[in-house]
Amino acid sequence: MNVEVAKILSPRGLNGSINVAVYSDRSDRFDVGNKVLLQGVEHSIVAADIKGRHGIIRLSGVTSFDDVDRLKNSLIYIDEKNLDELPEGEYYYFHIIGSTVTDCMGKNYGTVQEILTTGANDVYVIHDGDKELLIPAVKSVVQKVDIATKTITITPR
Repeated sequence: MNVEVAKILSPRGLNGSINVAVYSDRSDRFDVGNKVLLQGVEHSIVAADIKGRHGIIRLSGVTSFDDVDRLKNSLIYIDEKNLDELPEGEYYYFHIIGSTVTDCMGKNYGTVQEILTTGANDVYVIHDGDKELLIPAVKSVVQKVDIATKTITITPR
């Protein structure tokens, strides 16, 4: 499985430099020499300057303004096997997004569509048809996360 780590926003200059929106919380994913996938093709990172959620990178085989312009809005991926193993109770966003949320009595609240990052804790945005529910990702509410079955069990407040 491939995991999104960035999105190409626009060319930066004429030499193939790329403005990217960074989806990873680890800037070392963009270290020179690392491999990424772009439109199914593997590229090496030639240069990178990542600052928070924005960066400028250069990829092997992408050498001009026109090359980057054709790739605008494309997603950049890494292979899931290159992800670090997380400590118990921590999950990557792609494990959570798409999960079905139920309570301990089996009531279905919907599916996690997005995760909001706040100062204190993440918040899961749950959709069930036209209803939207916000669930804080804290231990007192989220009782169990099963990434194998993509289910989250909560205790509603």
